[in-house]
Amino acid sequence: MGWVGDGPEDINPHIFADADFAGCTVSSRSTTGVHLCMRGPSTCFPLAGVSKGQGCVSKSTLEAEMVAGDSAIRMEGLPALDLWSVLFSRAVILYFHEDNQAMIRVCETGRNPTMRHLLRTHRVSVAMLHEVTNRDDVIMLYETTERQAADIFTKGFTNSDKWLHATQLINMFPPSTLIALRAVGEKKQKVTGFAVPKQVARPLDDDGADLNKVACTVACPSLTGAGPVPSVCVRQKVSTIYSDSVVYNQVNLQKYKSKNQYFPSRQFLELCCSPESLLSGKVRYSEGCVATRVTKEHDILTASGREFALLAADHPNLTLWISLECIGGSQFQRLNLYKGGAAASALVKRHRAKFKEMLSVAFEVARVVKHNSGIICFELPGGCSYWHESLLQRFMTEFRLTRIDLDGCMFNLKSRKPNHENAFLRKHWCVATNSQHIADELGIRCSGNHEHVRICGSDTKFTEGYTVEFAEAVHRGILREAINHEQ
Repeated sequence: MGWVGDGPEDINPHIFADADFAGCTVSSRSTTGVHLCMRGPSTCFPLAGVSKGQGCVSKSTLEAEMVAGDSAIRMEGLPALDLWSVLFSRAVILYFHEDNQAMIRVCETGRNPTMRHLLRTHRVSVAMLHEVTNRDDVIMLYETTERQAADIFTKGFTNSDKWLHATQLINMFPPSTLIALRAVGEKKQKVTGFAVPKQVARPLDDDGADLNKVACTVACPSLTGAGPVPSVCVRQKVSTIYSDSVVYNQVNLQKYKSKNQYFPSRQFLELCCSPESLLSGKVRYSEGCVATRVTKEHDILTASGREFALLAADHPNLTLWISLECIGGSQFQRLNLYKGGAAASALVKRHRAKFKEMLSVAFEVARVVKHNSGIICFELPGGCSYWHESLLQRFMTEFRLTRIDLDGCMFNLKSRKPNHENAFLRKHWCVATNSQHIADELGIRCSGNHEHVRICGSDTKFTEGYTVEFAEAVHRGILREAINHEQ
């Protein structure tokens, strides 16, 4: 059974590949399993399933996974990519789900020093996967074993519960389940419904914070979904790099401080920030946090700057804040492209090319942070066109970031220009993060009870350093996350 609840612009093909190492007791050959489907926020429609014995003998699970991945991409993935690009009349993205982290690493690098014995068949599979997975229209994702939809095509099951779970992953349900779902749907149709916004305002818990502020519940865009977490209020979980077993707990900072002499130690790294950024300064809730700035002067595009950033990121439970240059993606560039001619177009292209180079370095730094179970935050203006770049979307998908919206006026962002001093600036920021606590602290939109002035000139430059209130909110979220890990 499949369902479609989205428009063509929100649906993309997803392919799962798995292998059962040496599953055949006669030939010692492995079995390839492939599952192809279309997915979106409200869509899951199966297209094809493959169960096939491999034509060569693999000496390890990794080699078997390589052959399975090669078969999945070559026989099902790439043809689906071409087909749906034509049917949707747009460039679609193929999401490749794999549950073997060693294979993902080999696909990224194209080699594995511990597997120099590879024969031609396996070596060609590695080269082909490396080439395909580094394309802009193919994104490779790590999938947990219990959510690997292709697992059912590789082996038999003797446990009824595991079999039921495996069938549900490929959208196969017993008639009793369909009857129950239909009854629930008919019951809901009789009740007057209401539209649930993506961000729902709710009061903050009382820890001495301003009660006039609100925090947001972030709707998780994860394809598998995240159910509500037991708490004081109904909420959804930000898609996170942590294990699903990590439970979100609301944290009362006053109660924690009354029972403990010190706050837990934290590490904070700003990548490509302004030298005057307040996030790495001393503000409320930053006690016990060691902050490091990698500014524009370090230049992460140089070998020394990149090495400095990678070394600074290699700490356990570190929070990484990325704020790359956004000049080429600003809204004013659209006007410049329209009026400036060839010279302006060339300049914008150089800015966009530089952003992609810096983002490639950010990928490396973020992978170090992810390996150490850290927090990742990526900030850009809300109207920046870089949010639509395929490379940035690939970044958000790989690190499972949820994008939240906020307005600077709610963090006391005011103009410094003559005749407009203390007038609120409504700067629309977007932060993509994997921390629910940071999302709760930052997801505040304009209350609409005050006037704004336009951001321009010198006001644009000083907003790069944020405000004290903004920095306090970020550090409050980091502190809550650190305490949450202790619980």
